[in-house]
Amino acid sequence: MGDADDEELTGVAKSRKKVRKCCSRCSKLFIALFKPSIQAYFLWSSIIYLSVGVLVTIWRMNIHNFLCSVSAQADLQGLGCENCQDTLLTCDKDLCYRSAHNVTYQLNATLSSHALTQAFTNAATDTNCNGLVRTVLDANAMLSQLRTKRAGGQVFTSGCLQYHCGVLENAVYNTDLNNPSGENCTNNLGTKAAADATTCPCSSVSQDADFLTNLGECAIALATTTTTTTTTTTTTTTTTTTARTTTGSATTGASNGTTQASNTTGSGGSGSGGGGGGAVVRRLADDPVDLDDAGKRRGDCEVGSLCQEDSIETRDSPRQLQTSAPSTSTNEEKPEYVIGAWSQCECYQQCVPGVKTRSVQCLAASCKDPQPPTKENCICHHCADCSVDNNMQLIMISFYVQGGVALFVFLFYAYIEGKSQESREELLIHLRWIYYPMGFFCKQFPPFVRILVLVNFGQLLWLMLQTWIPSSVWASESACKESGGLQLVSVVASSIWTFQLVFGIIAKRNTRKPPYLYVPTRPGWFTPFKQLRWITRNLGP
Repeated sequence: MGDADDEELTGVAKSRKKVRKCCSRCSKLFIALFKPSIQAYFLWSSIIYLSVGVLVTIWRMNIHNFLCSVSAQADLQGLGCENCQDTLLTCDKDLCYRSAHNVTYQLNATLSSHALTQAFTNAATDTNCNGLVRTVLDANAMLSQLRTKRAGGQVFTSGCLQYHCGVLENAVYNTDLNNPSGENCTNNLGTKAAADATTCPCSSVSQDADFLTNLGECAIALATTTTTTTTTTTTTTTTTTTARTTTGSATTGASNGTTQASNTTGSGGSGSGGGGGGAVVRRLADDPVDLDDAGKRRGDCEVGSLCQEDSIETRDSPRQLQTSAPSTSTNEEKPEYVIGAWSQCECYQQCVPGVKTRSVQCLAASCKDPQPPTKENCICHHCADCSVDNNMQLIMISFYVQGGVALFVFLFYAYIEGKSQESREELLIHLRWIYYPMGFFCKQFPPFVRILVLVNFGQLLWLMLQTWIPSSVWASESACKESGGLQLVSVVASSIWTFQLVFGIIAKRNTRKPPYLYVPTRPGWFTPFKQLRWITRNLGP
């Protein structure tokens, strides 16, 4: 029993010793973290800067979404349709058409699983479809004009019809826009301003003369939203051209989606209505036929014979098609295409995908391949009266840079200070080449961080002015004052910046750099760099 008791006491003593050792290490760590020192200053600086960077990153998207929800109209805290950075096709339309597009995009075309996502993509990048949206005033007029243009031979993607049918159906059936009583509509998707929250802007959409025709056509178009490839053949008096769409179905007919175009000689067409279904062939019916004495057409040769005297190249008739000589120039020797500037991004509304276009011309017989694209996908910017995007991005980047630099300097100091006195002295006497860049960065980066602190002051001051000065005092940036996320970011970032400034001044007074990193003040500095140097040296160690 005595031996067992001794072993138990020995085990308890060992446990107590481990606890005391752990507490001692924790206390030393606590003192090292909160005692004014070079290591603690740069450690906490890195934590603070990186935390603010993460905060701005998270809330930046929230602020962007808020600004996208602000209408572009000047009386609704927008810049006005004519002042937007991009072309918003529905900006100058009535509330019904604008809200119907907004509802359709949110409910039916935002996610890849939504029924009209592909249709919206095809419609938004269809320049012919966008041209119609620019000219019409409402959903019924859009579908009526689309039917007329297709019957006239103009080509549109099938997504154009499907998406705009979705706009019409939402204008009729969505309770945010319409209901049987014509009043007390909801505003679940927030597409209407507070003053119009209970109005039913699309209550008269069913009274249009073409409404029933449009609704019937849409019932067929929306029965299946799977995009198929349709071939459209168009003939003229000189050439035969087959146009095939790549992003969606090209439709030039009426309700059946195809069009037959015949030439002046009455040749058969292609499509579902044609009898033969073959390609249209243009005949040179007016060309004279030159027969020889044997009744054969001059220029026709017997099989296996050589025709040299009456070949195609020696005929005098100007009406015959000539065979052009093959080009011997390589692709690198050909001239470049003449490329115009990109147009503004063209979208149905702000913050949604759209298309921008440019002219691409070849001023020679052929130009260097490949031909540059004439259109490109893009996303329209918001049109709210709040120019905070660039400032937020710069604040985010500067805090990340400051946090990364401070963390690097902390790790260097921690590595050096973790060595024994003898090792540090040996390191200073026999300095290996790997420490040269580390020493350079630790000398030059801290002043750079303090310069960024001054830059942050200007950025945060501008952010506070944008967010907190009342509209009665400063009418500009009116939408910024309505964003709760922007107000939160401005207050938190400014408070942390102030704390970091005070922390740096205290650390400067209570700590000292190692002698090998000391940089003396040189008398050659002149105004205002001399004053700037004095300020930065007092903002931190």
